Amino acid sequence: MRHLLLALTVVFAMTLQACGQRFTVATTNGQQLQCIVDDDGWNVSVKSKGKTAGDLIIPASVTHKGKTYSVTDIEENGFRNCVGLTSVELPETLQDIEGNAFAGCTSLIAIQIKGLNEIGERAFSRCNQLQQITLPEGTTEIGEYAFEGCSQLSTLTLPSTLQEIEANAFVGCTALQRITIAAPQPPQIEGNVFGSLKNTTQIVTPQQSVQMYKSRWTPYSNLIQ
Repeated sequence: MRHLLLALTVVFAMTLQACGQRFTVATTNGQQLQCIVDDDGWNVSVKSKGKTAGDLIIPASVTHKGKTYSVTDIEENGFRNCVGLTSVELPETLQDIEGNAFAGCTSLIAIQIKGLNEIGERAFSRCNQLQQITLPEGTTEIGEYAFEGCSQLSTLTLPSTLQEIEANAFVGCTALQRITIAAPQPPQIEGNVFGSLKNTTQIVTPQQSVQMYKSRWTPYSNLIQ
């Protein structure tokens, strides 16, 4: 019993020591990421080390001093105003993209998101070169102003798991032509979610849910099909 308690104490102490630890790793294409160890001691959030530019591929896991951590979060302000960033690939282990994570990345053309739970406030605000977004299954919430001012965004695809879209999430996305949403139950929307959409914009929902969407998304009922 003493040996077991001693072993557990050592593991607990090592976990506490790791929490909040920061270290830097290089991605497969040479980009530098700063990693911050979460409270559980096994996951990390990541942010830019300097001003990231070009193509960014964030791995599902990183290894430091012989220990492997899962990448689960993009830090608040993590890549904010990285104006030279052109594309991003995010891993299937990702859970949260925190507030302002990619805000002001004005050269960002493409983003591939393989896993996600929540998108924070203004996460992609003013990414005015983004043309299409597909959020993966598992995404449940889109925060306020998340894609505000993405003025070239024309195609938006939302998953069946989506539960809530907060106020002004897509305001200023004036080029939106088609919004496809797979959720059988209309996600809760707050305030002016899409701003002023064109009369030609299509909101495509599951066929069996069209009337439900029309009754709950009343500001956009004439665009729902």
